Amino acid sequence: MKQKNVFCNTVFCVMLIIVLLAPPVRAGWEDMEVLKYNFDISASQRYEWYPYTEYNSIENDFMVVWRRSGMLRVDCAPGDEYECTNSFQSIHGQRVSPEGMLLGDTLQWSPPEVGHKQVPRLAYNEFSNEYMLEFVRGLQGEPTQQNIAILDSTGEILNGPKLVRPDDVNAFLPTITFNPVHREYLLVYNDRNVFSEWLNNLGFILDEDGNVLHGPFPVGNQVGDFYAPYAAYNPTNNTYLVVWEDFRNVSDWMYDPCDVYGALLDASNGDMITEIAVMDDWDTPGVADQRVPVPCYNSDKNEFLVAWRDDRPPLDDYGLMGRIVGPNGTLEGEEFVLADPPGMQGTVEPYYLEEEKKYFIVWTDTRDASDPGFYYFLSDEADIYGQWLDNSGRPIGDEITLCDSPDVQMHPEMAYDPVMKRFLITWYDWNAPNDFPLLSTATGIGSDMQGDVRGTIYGVPSFLSGRIIEEGTGSPVEDARVLVIGPSLPALKKTNVGGWFNIEKESQAEGKYLVVVFKLGYNLGIQSVVYTGEPQQVTLKAKRYGRRSTTTTTIITTTTTVDQTTTTTTASTSSRFIDNDDGTVTDSLTGLTWLKVATCVESMDWDAALSAVAEVSDGDCGFEGTLSDGSNPGDWRMPTKEEMQGLGTEPPTTWEEGRPPVDWTLVGGTTLTPFLYIQGNCFWTSTSDTDNAWVLCSGDGWVGLRDKTSYTYFVWPIRRDSN
Repeated sequence: MKQKNVFCNTVFCVMLIIVLLAPPVRAGWEDMEVLKYNFDISASQRYEWYPYTEYNSIENDFMVVWRRSGMLRVDCAPGDEYECTNSFQSIHGQRVSPEGMLLGDTLQWSPPEVGHKQVPRLAYNEFSNEYMLEFVRGLQGEPTQQNIAILDSTGEILNGPKLVRPDDVNAFLPTITFNPVHREYLLVYNDRNVFSEWLNNLGFILDEDGNVLHGPFPVGNQVGDFYAPYAAYNPTNNTYLVVWEDFRNVSDWMYDPCDVYGALLDASNGDMITEIAVMDDWDTPGVADQRVPVPCYNSDKNEFLVAWRDDRPPLDDYGLMGRIVGPNGTLEGEEFVLADPPGMQGTVEPYYLEEEKKYFIVWTDTRDASDPGFYYFLSDEADIYGQWLDNSGRPIGDEITLCDSPDVQMHPEMAYDPVMKRFLITWYDWNAPNDFPLLSTATGIGSDMQGDVRGTIYGVPSFLSGRIIEEGTGSPVEDARVLVIGPSLPALKKTNVGGWFNIEKESQAEGKYLVVVFKLGYNLGIQSVVYTGEPQQVTLKAKRYGRRSTTTTTIITTTTTVDQTTTTTTASTSSRFIDNDDGTVTDSLTGLTWLKVATCVESMDWDAALSAVAEVSDGDCGFEGTLSDGSNPGDWRMPTKEEMQGLGTEPPTTWEEGRPPVDWTLVGGTTLTPFLYIQGNCFWTSTSDTDNAWVLCSGDGWVGLRDKTSYTYFVWPIRRDSN
C-alpha cells in the first residue's frame, strides 16, 4: 500500500508540473460559428408554435418545449369527422444535445384537447435537477387558466399539471424564472379584473414543488392594460426586474402606441420596490410604438439591459432598442440602438455571458422580404439573425445569420451551454410542407398556423469533451481536473456540477492523446483517445479512495454550484473544530463528533442512507480522511436537522426552513476547518415524517423537506455516543 501511495504521489507531482506549464486553452466569442444549421426539432403534420429552450447543467443538454395545434388526422370517414374538423392543442417537449442531436422521443405533457393552450415555458432547477413547466390551458367553453408541472431531467412528469390559481378567467402570456438563492420560482402572467378593471400582471412565488408561497400580488400599478411580461433575476440584490408592454396611454392592448414599463420586486415576497417607465414617449413629438421588451441581468456590472422592438424615427421601419436599468430601478442613461438593418426587426432576446463579459441577442428580421417594411407576421420572408454587444450593450462585430431559409422564421428563443460554449437557438418556421391543411371551420379556440420547430447550434467547435463519473455509483464528479497530453500542447479543464468538461478546437494535431483525471480523494484516471480531426467524446470513471459502496446506483446528485477549488471548508474560528487525527473531527461547541470526510457515504435515497450510515466503521473513507478510530458498525448515525444547522452557525442556531437567519460559516468563513469534500453538497437528516425528510445544503445552509424516495443526497455521519 505504501509503495502504491508513493507511486501515486510521484505521478501526481509530475501531473502538477505539467499543469503549471500547460497554457490556457480558451476560445471566445470571436471563435463561435454556426455548427449545425436549421435542423428539425419537431416537424409533425400538426402545427408547432412558440418553442422555448432551457439548458440543463447536470445532463449538459437542452430541453425545448412548444405547443401543437390543428386536426389530429385527415382520413376521417363520413359520420366520424370529429378529429378532422376540430383544432386540438397539446404541449410537447424534446431533449437536444449540444451537437444538435435529438435525445429520445418527443415528449407530451398535456394531451390534445379541443380548446386553447398557450406559450409553454420552462425554468431549470440545478439543485433538484428538475424543470418547472408552465402553460395556459382553457378547454372550449371554459376559463383559460395557468397550469404548472414538475419534470425530471428526462422530461418525465413528477408532479402535476395543476392549477396555480383556480379563479383564473383569461390567463395568458406567462413567464417563469428560477431563483437559485431562495430555490423558488417567480411566475408572472396576465389576467383581467384581478386588481383593477384592466388587463393585470399577476405575480406568484412558488416553491420547488410548485406550491404558492406568495401571491397573487400585483406587478406594476395596474393602470391600463399590461401585456406580455418577462422577468430577470438579480442575485446580488435579491430582486426581480419584470418588464411588459404597457397600454396606460391608450384604451386597451389592441391599439398603438405601446410603451415599455417595468417593476422591481423584492424576491423574498414579491413586494414591489418601484415601478419604472423604461420607455414612455407618449407626450413627445413623433410618439413611437415599443413592443416585446425582454430584460437581461449583467452580473459583472450589477445592472439590467432591457431590449425591445421600436418604430421611432429615424429607425428603418422597426429596429431594436435597448436601455440600462440600475440595480435600484433607476434608468442609467438614454436608450440606444441595438440593431437597425433594412426591414423590420422584432421579438428580440438578449443573453449575458459572464465568461465573455458580453451580450448576445437574436431576433426576427425581414430584410430579405419582397416588402421589408411589412409586418413579419404577414411577410413572405423573415429570418433569424444574431449580434454581439459589448458590456454596455453596444453592438460589436458583424451580424450573424442563424437562419435565412425560404419563408418565415419567427420568435427565436435561445439557451446557452457554458461547458461547450454553444447556444441552441430555436424558432417556429412557416415552411412546413408536410403539415395538415389549415381548418377553415375549426371549433377550437385560438389561431392555427402551419409551422415546425427548428433550431441552429451556434458556438465554438470542440476538440475533446466528456464526463467524469464516480466508479460504482455513476455520480458525476464535480471540480475534477482533466489534463489532456498529446502531440499538441497540454490542456487543462475543470468539470462542472454534472461532471462535464470540454476542450475547444484550435489547431490540435492528429494523433494519440492521454486524458488524465485527478481530484483529491480519487485515484488517477487515465484513458487514451485517437484524434483524427473530428470531435472526440469520452466518459471516464474515477475511483474514490476507501469509498464505501452499496448496491444502490445513483446516476444524478443534487449538488450546488459553489465554485470551490479546494477540498477544505471554512468556519468562523479554527479552535472550534478539533481534528482528532483518526478520521474524525469534534465540534467543541456542541460536543458532537463528525466524520472528517463529509461524503464518505455516497449519495442515495433516505432509506438506503439510513442503513448505510449504520455500517460505517474503522477503515472506511480512505485517503486523507481514513477512519482509524476503532469504531464498529452501529457506532455512527444520521444527524438531526438541528445538529446539521448548528454545524454551520456560531453560536449554533436552528431555524424552520430556507436559509439561516444568521451568517452561515461552514462555507466562506475566515479560517480553515479540518473537514474534507463538503463542496456545497446536500445532506439528509434524520428529522423526518412518513414520506419526507429534512435536507441541508452546505453551500448556504438552506434547509427544506424532500421526498425520501424521489431524491438522492449524501449523509454526514456523527457518532452515536457523541451526545
